[in-house]
Amino acid sequence: MPHFPGPPGALVLLLLAMTVISFVSFNAGLQSAGVAALDPCSSEFIPTEALGIMRLVFAAIIIICLVTALVTDGPTIPVSYLPASKVYELGGPKLFKINGSSRLTPFTMQSFVLLGIYFAAAGAATLVGPSVCGADSHLRIALISLLNALYPVHLLISYAVTWILLPGAFKKDPVAAQPFVQPVSLTAHNANIMMVNIELALSSQRILPELLGLSVLWGVAFCLFAWGWAQRHRLFYYFFIDYTLPLKTVLGFHLALLCVLALGSLAGSVVSSATSGYGLPVRVIAAALVTWFGMRIRPPASSRRDQ
Repeated sequence: MPHFPGPPGALVLLLLAMTVISFVSFNAGLQSAGVAALDPCSSEFIPTEALGIMRLVFAAIIIICLVTALVTDGPTIPVSYLPASKVYELGGPKLFKINGSSRLTPFTMQSFVLLGIYFAAAGAATLVGPSVCGADSHLRIALISLLNALYPVHLLISYAVTWILLPGAFKKDPVAAQPFVQPVSLTAHNANIMMVNIELALSSQRILPELLGLSVLWGVAFCLFAWGWAQRHRLFYYFFIDYTLPLKTVLGFHLALLCVLALGSLAGSVVSSATSGYGLPVRVIAAALVTWFGMRIRPPASSRRDQ
């Protein structure tokens, strides 16, 4: 079997540059007035205890979903790439059985794990009391950072699945697209966006433009994981992180991914800023709209007509 190459040097340099820029931006953002004003353990609209319980319920839902994924038989996923890809030539599989711990390796599930950690930590901190979320608390900064990193990520995941990946999969092969509508997949692609938008509507958390680099850093981290996964299994879950494509395409796809995550942060900050001066009804309506348009709870209408 031919040797599977590592990522091209130019791609490594691109991600290194994006990491440095994002980290410097994040470090500067931590000193901003916006971050100083946030209290991740409080709510303007519901009692603190209710906020804490809500967060722990969200964490429990995520944990149940993840445990279900680990102990149930996973789907066999068809792997497809762009015509210029060399993965098949290098011995990559066209079908991949995703089972056991490997079910937690896609971008969606890894981001779902982090979201569960956020809600568990935020829920516990809220119930313990303001002493753990004081101005000098490292936990406070960690909670603010986690939500700012994860909100745009889950926005991207849900909207990409709803409007691009799922319709495209059903159009190409309705049978192979069925894993998208399994309970675990539906929860990870739909409950996530509902949870983060409810969190923004009810808590005092905000998505801040000065922390935009956090979602980019998480994107870089997944790319690094994907490189190692490709070395071991000779496959990429997503065609846009396939580094066997021509170099210009590879650089363009990776840069586009990181830019989309940054734009997701900006979108989240716009929603936060636009609703911050209003009461609960406006926030709930905004959260409901952002959630509804990013959800997919059944196959696309065109695929149902074809059946």
